Amino acid sequence: MFYVIRVNAAIARLGINPQHVPADLRQRAQEMGKSMGATPQEAALMLVSQLPIAIRAPADYRVVKLWVRERRIRVENPAMQQAAANLGWQHWP
Repeated sequence: MFYVIRVNAAIARLGINPQHVPADLRQRAQEMGKSMGATPQEAALMLVSQLPIAIRAPADYRVVKLWVRERRIRVENPAMQQAAANLGWQHWP
């Protein structure tokens, strides 16, 4: 349960209202993130990178950079590299 709350908080920290993300997608991302050992921030980034542009547009790159510095996101993780590519972030962090 705590993981779910932290993923939703990470989505919000990125600047996206978690309530604007369909509940089934959030639940799937939370389950997948937990099963693959992803941090809540990594799970949030993977989820946000799969959302339609209208929902993910407010995603704040600066928050991701902070998470990378804090080691909450592992840039060497292929899933994180794919998420960044999906978001159009060629140079990260």
